[in-house]
Amino acid sequence: MPSATEIRPDRRLKEGDTARLTAGSPVGFRVDSIDPGRSIVFAYRERNGTVTAAFVLVASNAGRCRLLHRVRFRVRTTPAALVWAALMDAGDFIMSRRMLLGIRARAESRSRGCSRLESNGQPQQPSAARGR
Repeated sequence: MPSATEIRPDRRLKEGDTARLTAGSPVGFRVDSIDPGRSIVFAYRERNGTVTAAFVLVASNAGRCRLLHRVRFRVRTTPAALVWAALMDAGDFIMSRRMLLGIRARAESRSRGCSRLESNGQPQQPSAARGR
């Protein structure tokens, strides 16, 4: 499934919404909590357990931020639930890596041409001008 390449104001998620895994799929993660511009937590619940995925933006130095992605599993201790968790874990690793690489590529492409800020909030000088 292709990823979004732009932010569309008409597609804002809110608590209780379902983010489908693929277009037209009945399966999806429910938005458990959202703090616009800061964090979002998704949850998938079924009889064998619950998976939650949190995305959190954390301010860093020099006007930058980091995207943290945490996934947690809570499963029953039955053979079927343990198999389900193992399959979810393997699938999550593959999908998360691809998703995070895509987010990074889109974020970095958007930052090209924009001035970066120094820790004092001033625009960063080109490297040739810094030595003067």
